[in-house]
Amino acid sequence: MRKDTLLEAIRRFPDDVSMLQRLGSPLEAEGNWDEIRSIFQDHLKRVSRHSLAEAYVTYLLAKVCLEAGEHRQALTLSSRSLRSREDFAYTHHIRGRSLAALGQMEEAMQAQRRCLELAPDFAWGWYELGRLQARDVGFREATGSFRTAIELESARGGSQAELFRSALADLRSSLEREERHAACRRLWPDRDPTDFDAARSSLTELEIAVERFQLMLERTAAPADLNPGAQSQ
Repeated sequence: MRKDTLLEAIRRFPDDVSMLQRLGSPLEAEGNWDEIRSIFQDHLKRVSRHSLAEAYVTYLLAKVCLEAGEHRQALTLSSRSLRSREDFAYTHHIRGRSLAALGQMEEAMQAQRRCLELAPDFAWGWYELGRLQARDVGFREATGSFRTAIELESARGGSQAELFRSALADLRSSLEREERHAACRRLWPDRDPTDFDAARSSLTELEIAVERFQLMLERTAAPADLNPGAQSQ
């Protein structure tokens, strides 16, 4: 159906979700955010309150705002969308990303978890959850989420698997650096931490490696809860 025909259809039937999706989905897939804003910002005035049409239109506009860096407006719109349809996974995803951008990490993690309860095969949801876990939870949980994202994206032949692998590689590099610094602090508590990354003699590097291994044994000896992402591996 031609675009002008769809525009006329939604003007006549503003709450027709199927027509709204036939117009909005291709624009969303193309990342045509300006046109989405142009069409759906005005259409929002015509949809019925608390309708599925309102849920869809506010979801689209929330995504537009998120892509434009308008995080507070994205949060407002995604929250409004969920009041009309709480079980739309991708709105929870947008809301979670908006919350994270605003520094509300605990709420952001809750939103991404709810997204994944509703859409467990959504690779981007696992990726965003992994990013939050890497910051506020721990390596094991984040690793599990990133691996799930990679497996899901690879299975469907998606284009973002390399991005997810890069995130996992960065996480591992960060952990290795943290472990090295922790070992160096224990070995040389009075030494300047800025010196810990410098290459050492083979004997000193072996000493650091042994200390890192000891720290790993101490860490894994303590009980730890696994998140669903880690358990699924």
